[in-house]
Amino acid sequence: MNDYELKKVISKGISNKIDYLNNQKAIFDNTINDIGFTDFKISISDPIFNENLEKYISEMGENINIIYQFYTHQLPMEINELDTHFNSKKQKDGKYSQINKKHRGVEYLKKADKDNHYCLYIGKSKKIKDRITQHIGINKSRSVYSLYLKDWWPQENPTIGLIIYNFKNNISSDLLQIIEDVLWEEYKPLFGKQGANNIQSHTM
Repeated sequence: MNDYELKKVISKGISNKIDYLNNQKAIFDNTINDIGFTDFKISISDPIFNENLEKYISEMGENINIIYQFYTHQLPMEINELDTHFNSKKQKDGKYSQINKKHRGVEYLKKADKDNHYCLYIGKSKKIKDRITQHIGINKSRSVYSLYLKDWWPQENPTIGLIIYNFKNNISSDLLQIIEDVLWEEYKPLFGKQGANNIQSHTM
């Protein structure tokens, strides 16, 4: 491949990505008024699923694409201590969400402290009740990568925030992934990994 051919390939690839994003933005602009969110407070010390949250989920119906965010207004201890605590409390054979080391820099923590918002995890699911149950750790199984907060989050600070981003129309998985990516970059969750089906996989 010569220089001209290489530049042509790169130019075409960039154009394809721009066209794809412009198309998704047009779809988003048409549905922006249908997007809202609901903020719940969950006590991880409760042995059963939150009643108000369960009612809300049941009213949404089944198989609806949902983005959710776990957060806290204040960390229960210094971040390095929290990481050590997390690692020491994990069940040996459990599948726990990974620590995002790149989201622990001084500038990130300064911004989170200023905003009074420490994002723990951002994800999406069609089976939102099952996914939240896993993250809280209500069931005994630890076979799906999740936070399992009951295993390690300090009981002296049992209340965790949960935001559910609600889309009145069941938007496409492509657009949902872009929105999740945007939220991920904005809030920089302390745990979990960015979705594998990110924007790059849809613009090749």
